[in-house]
Amino acid sequence: MSKFERGIKSFSFIDALNDLRKDPNSYWSKIVQDKDLFIAIRKERIHVYFQGNRLCELTYKNGNIVGETMYKFLLNPALLQKNFTFINGKCISPAPLNLLTTSYTDLHLIKSAMSVYYGEEKNGVHEISISVANILDVEIAFEKDPLPPKTRKSTDRIDFLRLEKQNDQLKLVFYEAKLFTNKEIRKPKGVQPPVIDQLHDYIKALKKHEPVILDSYVLVCKNLQDLGLLKSKDLANSVFNKHSFNIDPIPRLVIFGFDEDQRTGKIHTEHLENIRSFTNCPIIAKGNPKNFKSLS
Repeated sequence: MSKFERGIKSFSFIDALNDLRKDPNSYWSKIVQDKDLFIAIRKERIHVYFQGNRLCELTYKNGNIVGETMYKFLLNPALLQKNFTFINGKCISPAPLNLLTTSYTDLHLIKSAMSVYYGEEKNGVHEISISVANILDVEIAFEKDPLPPKTRKSTDRIDFLRLEKQNDQLKLVFYEAKLFTNKEIRKPKGVQPPVIDQLHDYIKALKKHEPVILDSYVLVCKNLQDLGLLKSKDLANSVFNKHSFNIDPIPRLVIFGFDEDQRTGKIHTEHLENIRSFTNCPIIAKGNPKNFKSLS
């Protein structure tokens, strides 16, 4: 089983990004300044998210910052030529690079192309991650115990992580998010919905991986400090070592994507009551993910 790791140990990578930041017109400056994007620190890499999809992955290789983006997000939405001509069944194609956005400085074009792949639940998580303070990470995956040979790897994947103050102590708090229409939270009264097993698996994973989680997010907080990605009041400024905080082993369930009529209706109430009957994990329900200015 691979070890859970987060954080960038390469000073050269950090320095290269900070050098780019000095130029307000550089792609890194534009990424940092774009309030629609969420920057997540991975193991020796950075993932940049838009609407829940990964806009790019940045790594540092042989003295260069290397970016990777899925081709479908690079199809240039500003192309004037919308249809291609085929002669005798063969496409008469322009140069391939003319079809693509070829610079991360053109973020607006990449974001426009990505919007086609909008998913309501993933975008809801993204809206929360860019609007709520002190969210450190998204899509946090823990590999499960080894499975039989030739079996596909299985992971526990939690939606986002927030650093919070509880009774004057800093805690890493993990959140699972579901759309109100998601079948994983909707079962008849007395029938356990699938989300309950998810939450209980997360509890086991958090307890099992606690030491490496703490080590990883100490480094992540330092990376965020070194890259100037924190505001003065962000709690991550208070993290200096793994004794600065600990893990809250009880994940939260966030539910969104319902209107006022649904919120006060019988179906909404029954589903929430049914979920609560099977778990002590806190549940936070708000119709619009943009309303999650806080997670209380």
